[in-house]
Amino acid sequence: MKSGVAILVGLSVICVPARPQARGAEVRLAHLLASEGRRSEGIAEVAASNGRLVPLLISWTRQTPAEFSSILDRHELYVGLADCFAELRTKEAMPFLVQNVGLERLLTGGKMMAGTPEGMASEEGLVSMPAARALVRIGPDSSAALIDAYWKSMSARDRMVALSVIGRIGATGAREFLGHVMQEADWERSRAADALKRLDARAK
Repeated sequence: MKSGVAILVGLSVICVPARPQARGAEVRLAHLLASEGRRSEGIAEVAASNGRLVPLLISWTRQTPAEFSSILDRHELYVGLADCFAELRTKEAMPFLVQNVGLERLLTGGKMMAGTPEGMASEEGLVSMPAARALVRIGPDSSAALIDAYWKSMSARDRMVALSVIGRIGATGAREFLGHVMQEADWERSRAADALKRLDARAK
């Protein structure tokens, strides 16, 4: 028998599906993650689930439930998801994080947080880029995923962010990749040079 609540009506037993309650719990969690003020509560709830809620969050990165569009700010939900994946170092979320590597955190009033790809060398600058921060926390596997995506369909700005992330992680293959990038356009060469300096600093 499917899960639900059994209700006795006359001589018949009707099974009421539990799905509406589950959907309500999902909406509540989404609200927490999309709320700057209560985001930490949502992250703590996911962390306490011992991985049970991670597949649900991954499903939201692939297709956001239709009902969310009318009650949630998708940008803020994505920020919350990225923060959650950073906390848990969720490797399964790498496709989402790579695709949204340029995602920026908003301040109250809709303004972007005072952080830029150029400022990502500092921890404060990295915090302003939640998907990039999550990729850094996940580590070497993220670097490989970014290198693979870099040559495919990244915008110029996302490439800037990706180079900064790759430089911060310093994984195997990063130096060779950055060397190739230095042969590209001027802005890419400059960004790759900065990332190589970061690698050299990590090696000392």
